[in-house]
Amino acid sequence: MKKFLLGLALGIGGLALAQSIQKTLDLRVNGANAGKAYVIAGQSYVPVSALKPFNLQATQSGNTLSLGVQGGANQLGAVEGCLNETLFNGVVRLTVKSIEEITYIGRPTWGLTIEVRNGLSKEFKLIDAGSNTNGLFIAVADGNPRSFGISAPDTEAANQLIYKSIPAGGSIVYQLKFPTLTGVAEPKPTKFIMGFDKTKALKEIKFAVADPSFRVNLECSK
Repeated sequence: MKKFLLGLALGIGGLALAQSIQKTLDLRVNGANAGKAYVIAGQSYVPVSALKPFNLQATQSGNTLSLGVQGGANQLGAVEGCLNETLFNGVVRLTVKSIEEITYIGRPTWGLTIEVRNGLSKEFKLIDAGSNTNGLFIAVADGNPRSFGISAPDTEAANQLIYKSIPAGGSIVYQLKFPTLTGVAEPKPTKFIMGFDKTKALKEIKFAVADPSFRVNLECSK
């Protein structure tokens, strides 16, 4: 694009805007599909929704569109999104593909299938980026988290993900398993969190956001 402009110009009527569009482009943000961009009078425009991976928030008041960093001028929150939405923290691209009821080690279990893609130009492991099994959580509507470490098989299985080498540009699809402790089925999770501790990441790993952790709303889908 010649110029990366934010959103469509304010004050342009729908019909006038449609007549002014010279070209429609497929828009990708950090390699992920982000809808369409438009060329108007030689300038390229993108929707403000494409700013979400950069933790920029858009608010409209009257004829004014304001853009700002979520959490204040000097603070960025975790990268947030929905099912089937690819999120990127500058190092890892995460897509939560599905959440389903399964049976694991003889217990009712929630199986969460994710795709993790290497966003770097070299091979690395999630542990290299400061992720570990203690940073993988699901939460139900009451907000109480459930983590790995519930039983040895869970931790061992999750470590296969955390310590697996992912080639540059490569990805792995993996099902995380969260079995019940009591043997009784639990409510469907509403959130999934994949934590990253920047202080434990290798020095050469550079995230694009202050808080590189992912927070996925399992009640919405893209």
